[in-house]
Amino acid sequence: MRQSDLNEILKRHSDWLVDPARGQQADLSNALLREVILKDADLTRAILKGTDLRGSCAPGARFVEADLRQAKLIEAVLQRSSLSQALLCGADLTEAKLENADLMRADLTGAILTGADLRGVNLVGANLAGADLSNANLTKARLAGADLSHADLTDSTLLEADLSGAILSRANLRRAHMNLANFANADLSNARLSAADLMGADLSQTDLRGARLRLADLRGAKLAGAKLLGADLSAANLLKANLRGVTLSPARLRRVCLYGADLTAAILEKADLYHADLFEANLMAADLSSAILTGADLYRANLASAKLDAADLRRADLRHANLNKARLCGADLSHANLYKSDLTDADLSDADLHEANLVDAVTQGTKGLKA
Repeated sequence: MRQSDLNEILKRHSDWLVDPARGQQADLSNALLREVILKDADLTRAILKGTDLRGSCAPGARFVEADLRQAKLIEAVLQRSSLSQALLCGADLTEAKLENADLMRADLTGAILTGADLRGVNLVGANLAGADLSNANLTKARLAGADLSHADLTDSTLLEADLSGAILSRANLRRAHMNLANFANADLSNARLSAADLMGADLSQTDLRGARLRLADLRGAKLAGAKLLGADLSAANLLKANLRGVTLSPARLRRVCLYGADLTAAILEKADLYHADLFEANLMAADLSSAILTGADLYRANLASAKLDAADLRRADLRHANLNKARLCGADLSHANLYKSDLTDADLSDADLHEANLVDAVTQGTKGLKA
């Protein structure tokens, strides 16, 4: 289509928007509009179903409530464009430039946004279920309340993005960069987050049940109140993370780094913490009943009033650990190192202390110790 013909259609559409009796709604379904100029054009409620707009230049254009289903917008320039409530189901926006565009409540179900520039975009309340956002740049994007269930965000960038209350159930976020992103109250159940970078992210009250977080970087992340039932955090880095009161039972935490993490009152019953790094971690009043802590590093850890009944602490490093008033009934502490640990008023009834090192341990009021 020639640019002059397109300009005439745009004029009639503009008239129709003011007075339907005067103009005509633009219907450009399946039209070939590659590399056309649509800068600041108003295509509000226009019909562009299946339209080929590859490489088109439309910064500042208005596509509000437009029908762009199955449209081809590959490498299209759409910075600052308004596509709020637009229908973009199945549209191809591969490597499109959408920086600071408005896509609030747009329907992007199954859309292809591979490698797209979505920095600062407004996707609040948008439907991106099943969309392909792999390698997309969503830095500082607003996605609060958006539906990203089953979406592919592999290798995407979500630095400082707002995903509070978003639905990301079964989404693929492997190797995604999400430093300082806000996931508060989001649904990430059964999501794939292996090797994802979530350093400093806010995951408070987030649903991470069944999520795969193997090798994820969660240093300094906020996980207070998060649901982690059945999550796999094997070899994840949770250095100094806030996990106060979280439920991690029976999560996989093998070789996880929880150095200096706050796990106050956390529920870790039957959790697998094999060779976990809990150096100086705060586990005060945590429930570690029947947990696997074989070979765990608990040097200077705070386990005051913690429940460790029937826990497997074989060869665990508990040097200088605070076990004041801790319950260790039936725990296996064989070959554990409790050098200079504080066992004041702790309960070690029926615990296995075979070859455990209790040199210089404080045992005042300790129950279950054989004379």
